[in-house]
Amino acid sequence: MEVKYSHICDYATNDAAGKLIVMGVFDNINAQSFPYTHPSFFYVAGLKFRPSESGNHKFAVMLLDYDGRKIIPPLEGEINVPDGNKGTINLILNFGGVVFPKPSTYTIDLLVDGQSHASDTVNLIHYKRK
Repeated sequence: MEVKYSHICDYATNDAAGKLIVMGVFDNINAQSFPYTHPSFFYVAGLKFRPSESGNHKFAVMLLDYDGRKIIPPLEGEINVPDGNKGTINLILNFGGVVFPKPSTYTIDLLVDGQSHASDTVNLIHYKRK
């Protein structure tokens, strides 16, 4: 399996033709106070499986603080790769109401079948209005 792309963004979906729509890719969040609750963001990853990798694959997406502690429980599920699959499978997850305790760098890690395949970071920045 290969990860073709991995992003944190404002919104992501597949259209009726199966094309991925991604809006607002980012890696910084400005917050005036902490703890900070972010209303919603998406994590999207494009996964390319070899024909020999058809079948079910377990995934977990973890949101971790700088010290490797889980901020929320892992988002877990299964990806069904059909026989003869030749396209990219889009994994799209919505994170809603996540509470970030302090300004820091946070990591989103993607595991497939228990192995780490991608890691993205988001920086929570203490922003003071002037």
